[in-house]
Amino acid sequence: MLVTLFGAPGTGKSTYARYLSQKLNIPWISTGNVFREISQTDPRIKSILDSGQLLPDVEVDEIIFQKLATTDGNFILDGFPRTIGQAEVFAKFLQDRGWKIDHVFHLSVPVELVVGRMLRRGRGDDTPETVKKRFEVFESETRPVIAFFERLGSQVGEIDNSGSVDEVKRRLDDTFKDS
Repeated sequence: MLVTLFGAPGTGKSTYARYLSQKLNIPWISTGNVFREISQTDPRIKSILDSGQLLPDVEVDEIIFQKLATTDGNFILDGFPRTIGQAEVFAKFLQDRGWKIDHVFHLSVPVELVVGRMLRRGRGDDTPETVKKRFEVFESETRPVIAFFERLGSQVGEIDNSGSVDEVKRRLDDTFKDS
């Protein structure tokens, strides 16, 4: 099973990806974690991430596809793809392997709640301005990716993430019951 999670930064993708990984017994691949790890030794990538911008698609694709190629096509993916260009190349990557996305989840939450959550987590690259910029980038560049996968036949579920963690887990569980 291949599941992707979308949402602006601070919407809980990692929390729910980890939950689904355990529930479905498949690996979780967090692009945020992958890039934060790389940024510790690459000042250029760190600068791009700290500014709230996205890395160039070609660079992202190369890094992520190397990681995904080590799997058997069953994984939880959060944070990728973030642009239509990445989505198109990702769709080809999946097609070449005979893999398909089974579930696409969009974790939705108001921007004010996202800003508060991210400031509380205390990471150095989380400032109100950077958080709002990341939310704007998500809305303009990533939200269209969700519709792209829906057009390709993936089951898309919008998950309200403004409640407690347990409430959101129940919403995710209910979505799997319906499929």
